[in-house]
Amino acid sequence: MTKLLRTQRTLPAKLETVVALAKETVPNCDAAGVALLIEGEPTSTAVSDRLTVEVDLVQYETGQGPCLAAIDGSTVIRIDMVEGLVESLETQALIGQASGVIMAEEGRTADEALDRLRALAMTSGESLRTVATWVLEERPTSPGQRDLEAPPVERE
Repeated sequence: MTKLLRTQRTLPAKLETVVALAKETVPNCDAAGVALLIEGEPTSTAVSDRLTVEVDLVQYETGQGPCLAAIDGSTVIRIDMVEGLVESLETQALIGQASGVIMAEEGRTADEALDRLRALAMTSGESLRTVATWVLEERPTSPGQRDLEAPPVERE
């Protein structure tokens, strides 16, 4: 590894080498990446594949995830169920977007909007993700066109 790194002249090339070696040598490693803080913003500087980039982008958008936790804690974090992580990050993003809609439409704070989503989920018996999706899909084209109520329950 040291020999390979010495042949690379630039930091990006060295990081790409580290990522490639990690993917090849770490047992059960399907993807690898290096994220750095550049001017205070997390940035994917080396990745093994497109999935890593997509997961990183969701993390940066939501402000949560293993890369950001690793940066904050200066630790290595290994992820064993990528699909679960992606779904979790997507759910967080949906909830954040739906909260933003409620904040804009109803003039609520972020905490109040999240409480409103939780109340809608409890009333409807649906998951918070389902209610967030409903809020986003039912968003009117102009303000004041609707009053948010629990989504219709469709059961088989």
